[in-house]
Amino acid sequence: MEKLYISGRLCMCPKTVLHIKRTLAGGKGTITAMIRQEVTPSDVLGEGITSSGFHNINLSKELGVNPNKALQYLKIKIGQTIFQGELIAQKSGMIGGKKNIIAPEDGMLDFYDEKSGNLKMKLAVKKNKLVSGVYGIVDYINHQAGEIIIRTQATIVYGILGSGKEREGVLTILGSAGDFITGKHITENLKGKIIVGGSLIFPNTLSSVMAIEASGFIAGGINVSDFKAMSGGKLAVSKQWSDIGTTVLVTEGFGMAPIGDNIFDILKSHENRFVVIDGNNKRLILPTNKSESMIDTRRTKLPETFCELLSGDVFNIELSLGKKVRVLSTAFLGMQGVVESIDKSETKLPSGVITYLVTVSGKRKIRVPYQNLEII
Repeated sequence: MEKLYISGRLCMCPKTVLHIKRTLAGGKGTITAMIRQEVTPSDVLGEGITSSGFHNINLSKELGVNPNKALQYLKIKIGQTIFQGELIAQKSGMIGGKKNIIAPEDGMLDFYDEKSGNLKMKLAVKKNKLVSGVYGIVDYINHQAGEIIIRTQATIVYGILGSGKEREGVLTILGSAGDFITGKHITENLKGKIIVGGSLIFPNTLSSVMAIEASGFIAGGINVSDFKAMSGGKLAVSKQWSDIGTTVLVTEGFGMAPIGDNIFDILKSHENRFVVIDGNNKRLILPTNKSESMIDTRRTKLPETFCELLSGDVFNIELSLGKKVRVLSTAFLGMQGVVESIDKSETKLPSGVITYLVTVSGKRKIRVPYQNLEII
C-alpha cells in the first residue's frame, strides 16, 4: 500500500509568549503603568474615561398622565444634577401607593419634550480602572491612543471560522460541548462575558448575545446561511473581516458539531478567567494564570511592533497508526479519535469512489475514507 497523506491544522499552541493589547475605556484617560514594569492580573494600568451619552425616559407614559402635565411631578429641576437611585418623579395613586421614577445612572436632567412626554437625561462621564488581567511585562505605551502592549504567556486556540474584532472578557461556559444554547439561556449577567455555547450557533442565540452586549460567543458549528449573513453575504472563510457588535469563533466548521474534546478541555481549565477573542483572525487567547510563566516571558524577546498572530497554515502529513485525528465528514463531523487501523487494500464506496478506509476509535469506533480525516 502506498503512503497516505492527509491535511493537518494547527488548532492549539500552548505556552506561547506574545503581545496583547489593553486599551483604556473610550481610548482616553490616564495610564499609570510604565515601560518594562512587570504586572500581575490584578494590577491597575490606568483609568479610562467614557464619553457621556443620553438616556430617555417617557415620563408621561411611566406616570400615566398627559405629556403636558408630567412636569408637575418632577422632584428634580431641569438642568439639575441627579445621582443613580435618586428620585426623579413621583405620582400618588388613586387608592394609595405611589409611582416612583428612579434615576438609572448619574447625570443631569437635560430637556423635557411636552409633545412626546420624553425626558432626556445626560449621563455623567464615567471613570473606569483598567486592570492588567495577565502576568506580563509592559513593552510599549501609546498615551495618545490609551493603549498598553503587554508581553505575556498564553495558550492560543485557533478556530475554523470567525467574525468580529478583538474583544476581551471573562470566559463563561454554558453546558457541555454538544449542547444547544438558545436565546433563553442568554441572561443579563452575561454582559461583557465571552460565552462558550455548545454545538451550533442559532440566529436567536446570536441576537440575544448582541442584545445583552456580550463580548463574544464560541461554538462548534454554524449554518452556512447564518455565517454569510454575519459576514456581509460572503463565504470567504480564509480572510473575512467583519463585525456585528460581538465577536464569534467557530471551532469545527459548518453544520452542527460539538466543540472538539481537546479544545473544550482547555476552555474548561480557563473558565471564569480573563481571555481575549479575535474572530477576524479566528483565535482565542487564554493567558497563563501562573506566576511561574514570568520566567519564559522575561527571557523571550518580541519584535518592537505589535504583531497579529494568525492561525497556522494547513499542512500535509503522513497518516499512520496512533495519530490523533478529527473527522470531517457530515455524519460524524467534529468527532475526534485515534487511528486504530488502515486498510491495506482499497474499497469501492456506494458513490463509486474507490479509496482506503481507516478505523478511528474515539467515543465510538467508525470506518471512514482517509480523505475525511484531519490530523490534530
